[in-house]
Amino acid sequence: MAGSGHAQSSLAVKKGGDPSEAAGTAHLRTLTMVPWLMAAAVADKIVAFEYAVDLAEHAPDAAAFWAGRPAFTRLLPYFHRVQRAADQVVPGSMSIAYGRLLARCPKPRVST
Repeated sequence: MAGSGHAQSSLAVKKGGDPSEAAGTAHLRTLTMVPWLMAAAVADKIVAFEYAVDLAEHAPDAAAFWAGRPAFTRLLPYFHRVQRAADQVVPGSMSIAYGRLLARCPKPRVST
């Protein structure tokens, strides 16, 4: 919408709010070609995931905590793709930190 002040996402979104496979691939390609952008994206995810993982680990029921965040857990396969792509672009310590946080999240469910 012109003049609304809201930027539209460049990711095509499937029903359910998840980015399509093709959009995710295009987004990862862009991040890989622009190393500073990949580093910024991974840094953002590290900060956000540290907060979410800490909340989950201190929740009375971690499974219920994650179950209450379906938008996040549906994107876990994409977050893992970002980590694999980032491994080739960002400093090793950053990729390792992100990977360790992902390991503390629920295992991603694979769509069939």
